[in-house]
Formats: sequence, structure tokens, C-alpha cells
Amino acid sequence: MHPQELRLLPYTNNLNTMIMRPIFRFIILILTFTGLTLNAQEAWKAEDSVISEDLNAIHFYDSSTGWIVGNNGAMLYKSGEKWLLYPKITNEDLYSVFLTGRESGWAVGSKGTVLKLEGRTWYNISSPTRATLYDISFLDSSHGMAVGANGTILSYEGGIWSLSNYITKGILHAVSYGKDFNLVSGGIECGSVPIYKHRINEPESFNTFDPGYYFIKDIAVQDDGQAWAVGTAGILLHFNGIEWIRSNLHTKVPTLNSISFYDSTDGIAAGFGGALIRYYESGWEKEDSPSNVTLNGTAISESAYYAVGNMGTILSKSRISYTDESLEGNTKSLLKVDSYPNPASDYIDIVLPETDDLIASDLSVLSADGKVILKMIIEPGTAGNAVRINTSSMSNGMYLIHLRSKDNESAYGKFMIANER
Repeated sequence: MHPQELRLLPYTNNLNTMIMRPIFRFIILILTFTGLTLNAQEAWKAEDSVISEDLNAIHFYDSSTGWIVGNNGAMLYKSGEKWLLYPKITNEDLYSVFLTGRESGWAVGSKGTVLKLEGRTWYNISSPTRATLYDISFLDSSHGMAVGANGTILSYEGGIWSLSNYITKGILHAVSYGKDFNLVSGGIECGSVPIYKHRINEPESFNTFDPGYYFIKDIAVQDDGQAWAVGTAGILLHFNGIEWIRSNLHTKVPTLNSISFYDSTDGIAAGFGGALIRYYESGWEKEDSPSNVTLNGTAISESAYYAVGNMGTILSKSRISYTDESLEGNTKSLLKVDSYPNPASDYIDIVLPETDDLIASDLSVLSADGKVILKMIIEPGTAGNAVRINTSSMSNGMYLIHLRSKDNESAYGKFMIANER
């Protein structure tokens, strides 16, 4: 079914409805839709899995190079649109995987298991510990860290894994590298394990933050120095570069096991009961999940979001951006389309660019998975005006705006829907 096309005509019935803004004046152009379905399609889907073991972690180096690890030595790799099973080289449970290149990476697991990827082959590597290792992260191919039970920390430098000094007796379940520092945390029964901040150029320097009686399950450090941490009871913590702040969601979520960011404005987290939440510039929003099994790992590639979990579950969702090829047209202009309020509830006003560089001829609204759900014709002479769209029936989530001119130049924008239901 093709998206319905609507022709946009200036609304001139009452010029007193003109709205003044600091820079320019525009007229609200009200669109009425009849029989038009605006609900975005279900974006997350369950991929075919070749295994029933619990899957614990997933990591991508690029859009075509990804690995998944799980219980009983399960390892899967991305091959085109499919996930294929890698021949088993260990019976130990594997809890984390990190790729440092298309044909290089590491995986860790129970009883101190350390595996190394060279070329297309995984090898067992001698480990300095027998403690279970739950997470692994690398700054670059020469500097990495793995953490685990009983406060175990392994450091990788100069091609050698070595046991570092203990900083806690609790379980260290998460480690993540940024450009200037890494973060380590976890939990302990009837107590708390701080989030340890370790500056890379100061090996013996640790700053700490006490999250309280929450078990921190995963951490994601961003290149801009911000970070996020998730854990039991849906705890969601944000480090803004100066301090840790608890982030509140519009709805309750259960324990979150994993969090991943593509950049500072695009992230996902997953956990118990198939819970999925996604981060946009305007904040976190809960997403519809096609599964109710526990999800243990997340990853974001250039083209998709992923979550893996128990019983061989692999979920994915297409990822698009302003310059995604699914938004056809010449992107050399890359003008921005403003919209407000954002997030929206009952309506959204889309402001048409007031510029000679782009005279819009049509406007499209796309769901987050790239489906065109609305398309309208823009009449000449409406630059600088605003198009009002009724959003009360639209599903919560992110939507993209694509304006295209008769010369095939484009402008882009996006908005959030956060209806109370």
C-alpha cells in the first residue's frame, strides 16, 4: 500500500492565529487526515537462530562483521543476512566478546576462559585466573581489560594478559573504555560495589561513585566523556562528564542487563522480560519488544540495532539516519527541519526552512525503521510556515522528516512521540 499523498494549502481563515517567533513569523498550516493510519510498524524482529543456548553478548566491528557468544561455548558470526554457528572450541559459558578488527577480537567466560580471534579462527589463550570473567573491553588493539568474579581484573598490554590489584571483593560485571578513562563496576550481595573511574594515563588513580544497593550489569562510555550504567531494578545512571545522575523513565522497566551507544544521541538497553529501551536526543523511551525472554547483550552497527538473550534469541531493528540511503535525494544541502513541541503528544508543528536554497515540493514522515507513513505535496510560497500534524494516534517513538525540493535537494529533521497511554 502506497502512503497517502496530501496537498498542502495555506490556511488563511484566521490570520490572528499567526504566531510570532524571535526570528521570523509563520502561519500554522493545519492538516486534517481522513482514514490515514499513522501508527509505525513494529520495528524489532526476531531473527532466525541456529542454536537454543542462552546468548550473553554481541559485538560489531562494522555493519558486516559481528559475533555473538553464549553458554556452553556457543559462538555465532554474521554472514550476510544470516547468523552461522562457529565450531565449538570450549564448553565453558562465554559472557562477553569484543572485536578490535574485522579478523581480530577477544571473548571471555567461566573459569577464566580467554579466547582470541586471529584471522577467521578462534584460539584458547592461557589465562592468569580461574575466576569467571563477565566482561571485556579494549581502548585499542594493544590495551584492554577483562573483569569478573571476586573483584578480578585482567589487564592486556604488550600482548600479555596480567592480573591487576584487587579493588573489591564483589563481582565486577562491567567494564568500558572511553578515550581518556575506563569504568568498572558490578555488585555484591547485601552490599554495593562502586563505579570505579580509572584515568588511562594514571594507572593507580581511581575515582569512585556509590550507586547504592544496585548491581551494575553494564556500562557504556562515550567518546565525549559521558557514560551510562544499567543494572538491577531498572537502574539507569548517567555520567555527564562531571557527576552521576539517575535518569528517570516515563514507564517502569525491569532489570537491565546491557547498554550500547553508537554515538552520544543514539543508544539502546535491554534486560529482563524482553525489555528494550532506546535513547534519542530527547531521552529514553520504551520500545515494543517481540520477545519476553531475558535479553543479555546489545550492540549497534552502522545499519541495525541488536539484542540477544536466552534460548538463542536474536532481535534486530533497522537503523537509519539523516543521510541514510533510504532517504533518497541529493543530500548536499543537509538543511535542518525544526519541529515543536518535541517530544510531541497531540500534535507536532513542522517548520519549513525559510531559505532560497530549498523550495520544498513534498514532505515525508518516516517511522524509525524507514517506512514512509505520510507523504504530502507542499505548495509554493509556504517557506517559513509550519505544518501542523495530529499525532495523538501515532505510536510512541522517533520519526524522521524528509523535505525534498523540485531540484531534488533535501532537508531533514526528526521528532519524538511520547503519548500518555
